[in-house]
Amino acid sequence: MDQESGFVDLARVKAERLRVSNVRWIAQRAEDLDVGAARFDLVCIGNAFHRLPRRVVAGRAYQWLTPTSCIALLWSGAPWAGQAQWQRTMAALVQRWIARAGAEDRIPAHLDATIEKTPHREVLIDAGFEVIGKFEFLTPHVWTIEALVGFAYSTSVLSREVLGARTPEFAEELRGELLALEPSNRFEQDISSAYDLARRPAMT
Repeated sequence: MDQESGFVDLARVKAERLRVSNVRWIAQRAEDLDVGAARFDLVCIGNAFHRLPRRVVAGRAYQWLTPTSCIALLWSGAPWAGQAQWQRTMAALVQRWIARAGAEDRIPAHLDATIEKTPHREVLIDAGFEVIGKFEFLTPHVWTIEALVGFAYSTSVLSREVLGARTPEFAEELRGELLALEPSNRFEQDISSAYDLARRPAMT
């Protein structure tokens, strides 16, 4: 599920290409989802919990889960989050394009301060969950320009929908700046991936 219908359509097409047929695709906000009497063994939220009304979604997820089942908040770092020259260059370019596209309002106001004041762990505990822990691992990866452009399109701030008619211009500028630094078209990164895991307690 995603509130961006374009992302849902892309996932559906990819699933069809891979012959995956046991997925139901929904274009909707998480806080508006009505699952009826259905109950689940796992709820996953990928790189988005900070953008949602966290207390509302955590409370609903608690109701959707069967006792002893889990919620997992999945996280991964952006490719431009690092100190390599190509990462610093891309980070600056991304910020410029967020401003050019007028996408600043797609980033929740005072996001960092809000999370610092009320961490995700506290939100989950208040909803009734038992926090199991946070688990993190690094994966060596080599990006290409095409993959980096595709990653940018997958974000809420630089999607094709946000960039509109300037989509090719963004891709060309990114390609030019990064290939000037690394003509081999190989951009190495240890990708940080993590998940916060919490469990709905067993019924007493």
